[in-house]
Amino acid sequence: MERDFIEQATLLSTREEYAAWEQRCDEFIESLEEQSRIKRPRLSIGNRQSVIARLESLKDSVRGRFVHVGAGYGLRWREIETAFESCILTGAVINSNHIDPHRFLEDASEIVLERVQCVLQRYDSIKINTVFNDEFMAGDKRANKSIATRNYEIYRCTDQRSLEEFQERDSGWALSRILNLTVNANKLNPLRAGCRIKLPEEIKNKKAVINVRSMDNACFSWSVVAALHPAESHTYRTSSYPHYSLVLNLTGIEFPMTLSQIKKFENLNDITINVYAIEEGIVPIRLADQKRSKHVNLLYVEDDIAGHFVLINNNNFADELKNLAHSVQSVISTNVPMDFSPDDWRKFNSATHCHVCEKPFAKDDKRARDHCHLTGRYRGPAHSNCNLNYKDSRCIPVVFHNLTGYDAHFIIKEIATAYKGNIDLLPITKEKYISFTKHVDDTIDDKKNCIQLRFIDSYRFLASSLDKLASFLSKGKLRVLRREFSHLSEENFNLLTRKGVFPYEYIDCSEKLNRACYADFRWVDAVIIKRDIDRFDTSDYSVDNPYHIPLVNKKVPGLMKDENNGAIMTEFVGLRAKMYALRVQGKKDTKKAKGVKSNVMARSITFDDYTRCLNDAIEMTRRQLCIRSKLHEVYTISETKIALSPHDDKRYIVSGSTDTLPWGHYRCK
Repeated sequence: MERDFIEQATLLSTREEYAAWEQRCDEFIESLEEQSRIKRPRLSIGNRQSVIARLESLKDSVRGRFVHVGAGYGLRWREIETAFESCILTGAVINSNHIDPHRFLEDASEIVLERVQCVLQRYDSIKINTVFNDEFMAGDKRANKSIATRNYEIYRCTDQRSLEEFQERDSGWALSRILNLTVNANKLNPLRAGCRIKLPEEIKNKKAVINVRSMDNACFSWSVVAALHPAESHTYRTSSYPHYSLVLNLTGIEFPMTLSQIKKFENLNDITINVYAIEEGIVPIRLADQKRSKHVNLLYVEDDIAGHFVLINNNNFADELKNLAHSVQSVISTNVPMDFSPDDWRKFNSATHCHVCEKPFAKDDKRARDHCHLTGRYRGPAHSNCNLNYKDSRCIPVVFHNLTGYDAHFIIKEIATAYKGNIDLLPITKEKYISFTKHVDDTIDDKKNCIQLRFIDSYRFLASSLDKLASFLSKGKLRVLRREFSHLSEENFNLLTRKGVFPYEYIDCSEKLNRACYADFRWVDAVIIKRDIDRFDTSDYSVDNPYHIPLVNKKVPGLMKDENNGAIMTEFVGLRAKMYALRVQGKKDTKKAKGVKSNVMARSITFDDYTRCLNDAIEMTRRQLCIRSKLHEVYTISETKIALSPHDDKRYIVSGSTDTLPWGHYRCK
């Protein structure tokens, strides 16, 4: 319908035709508003609001052709109805003659601020977002674009920057017309606190929080006092602590506490506060800028009526692991007598095989009664050496998902200094580790053995082959391999463990050493795959693929695989190593650029950007956020990175073409 009104507007020639067209337009706008009030699902509320605002803008532009309008800014405010109870203001600043976005936003801000000030007189707090609607054109094509801000104060530069990114990103598109600025104001329900809320059972059972039960709205203050003056018993009673008014400076603080007041509270009391909430897990909703000597962690829980602060008093992961190590040590060091019956004696004396290695006993073998040292249960007869090797592990595995990528920085900093003990590393780089082991020296026994905490990245171990994991070990840790090849000299052992570089399968005779390349080579993919099907992973092909290739060898390591699964690649743009894009029939474009975040690739880089970069020999930059660490201090940086570059430094680019040659080729000049 909107497109019909636009086409009809171009055909209007008389005031009578304009009046009839405007009446039909008003009726359609009224129907959209009625649908918004009853929440009809055909269009989203935001889409209806955008259509209404665009039609109002169209009416203003057409009205100027048939009706004289006075001078002014060329802007008009139009209220838009909505069905949401929390929405207290929805309207649009309709544009008539502005062509510069920056000037339009400057003039519109006066109208918007006036409306917002009126709303603030009725409500203590609101949240606002704006939607900048405009029309772009490229040749005969036209497209409406909406640029929305988040729910916060209005920033003109936000819309301007998004507009510039759109013109740069979509090659050939240019701003044709500014339509309107839609404004949405909603009720803001700030953090509210009370003191009569039950804790969830999963939190209560952990016994990691202190819930001080008070009859006022000062649960925040009572929780802080509980952290500063810990009680030995009855931690839930206010009588176990000094009154908060005697301990804390609460000048200008109003109860119940809100997040916006915590900064002021910190400055008044020389303390820092972190506040966490329960979503799908425990998430921070307010973190202090810098941790002070007095620091308190609070948990905020809420129901349908109010919220409640409780003290988190047990969140030290390192101490918990230390306690676990001591608990394991106490169990292992306890000497449980062997439960050995007369019947067990008879079986032991008549046994012919070791139950550990399952090999027969020789006449001079020394037998041992192998038993579980934790329960005392007799397990069976064993060789003396087998019995000595068959012992309880003193290593506690601590498994993390993505330990290498992020969590290790915080864990290793804490456990390195929390208690005595060395740390063994299985590193990738100085900052990244596959695994590390903490020795808890406090648990050393008479035999100089101690409990070890081994931190493991499950992603690394599950996705890596044994050969890959072994490659990270230093020569000194290859003890089992060295024992198996003890007859080798140091030089030959180094040769054994070096990376394989020789094509053993191909070089099966000395004559092949003189061949420079294969003779009469042809690409016959389907024939090769069918003939050597045992060397290919074809599990992702469609069942009814036109090549009649069977689906076999799913996820078998070391096999070749056609990532396009037989689909036709129609276009490929290769800029340099690890920077390319390809199009495949029936699939989405594949875009690769090393070092560029996947979300940046998806949002701001198109296949046409690769083509333009190649043909026009231009570099394209994009802004992205990255997490970095230095000496295990984690921080976020914003960087402007060269996302696409036509300059291939791995090969020689032939002048005047997109062809490349290897360095050293006779045609390189």
